[in-house]
Amino acid sequence: MPSDRELPSVSVIVPIYNASGVLQTTLPSWLSQDTSAEWLLVDDGSSDDTAELLSSMAGATMQVLRHSRNRGRAAARNTGIAAATGEVLLFLDADMRPEPDFVRQHAIAHSDPDVIGVVSNPILEDLDLANPYHRYLRSRRGAAGVGPGKPLPFRYFIIGYTSVKAAAVAAVGGFDEQFSYGEDLDFAYRLAQRYPDALRFSDRPVVHHYDHGDLDGRLRKLREFGRDNLPALLAKHPGLAAAAKVDFVDSPSQPRSWEASLKRWALKPGLVAPLRRLLPYAPPPMSDVVIRYVLAASIAEAFRNSVSPS
Repeated sequence: MPSDRELPSVSVIVPIYNASGVLQTTLPSWLSQDTSAEWLLVDDGSSDDTAELLSSMAGATMQVLRHSRNRGRAAARNTGIAAATGEVLLFLDADMRPEPDFVRQHAIAHSDPDVIGVVSNPILEDLDLANPYHRYLRSRRGAAGVGPGKPLPFRYFIIGYTSVKAAAVAAVGGFDEQFSYGEDLDFAYRLAQRYPDALRFSDRPVVHHYDHGDLDGRLRKLREFGRDNLPALLAKHPGLAAAAKVDFVDSPSQPRSWEASLKRWALKPGLVAPLRRLLPYAPPPMSDVVIRYVLAASIAEAFRNSVSPS
């Protein structure tokens, strides 16, 4: 194992927007890392007490960058990228509480020249297991289902607790600010296209994730994604739909495999609302199946409406 002096330098970039409710839980863990790093906290035009909390808690050990208005996560991350000097850029969301060796474990993973990006091991905190949506979140495997040390499909490359070599970020470009939701998918796809088999999951950098929201909020975001972002993503990356497993959308530019056609047929318009009403009565694991369907159908319906408005 390389010594700390042999490890690559790390810049941690944290986009922050109206996060005063969670910063008192998460920010102390950023200060207590056992390895030094450059911390860049980007206040993306917060309108709550975030600025005051950052001023009082971050002190002189972290650099606070501020947007005069809210510009979105992509822009906030790009502001951090422009200011970063580390060899590795570690992206962390404001509702994440990392373990003390979090930064060091990411640096160790990047000592392998064949590794371009590393996804952390997330532990979901404060779940209400009486809530079907929270039970669904607990059941998802994501990158952990692929396992450590194996090439990771880009669709599992969740940026909120992920590191990337700075040279790779420079090579593919930063985050596309046209996307209000789905900027992670665009960024990960570009990385995977340029660096095949170079993304990894590691179970060693552990992060505790708070602020999971609720199903209604997630559905609002997915409808925004399907309506405003997915059409632009598919126009930018024609091969993305099948690779990202969103080939259930009715896009004439996408190949119509029998699996994709079956998905399109199954995701009937108008079923989201009645299934949403039935969800409280569905026992687990049936509730997980219902939620997966409702999430996918919400994207598909919003996409259909965006490309074929009634």
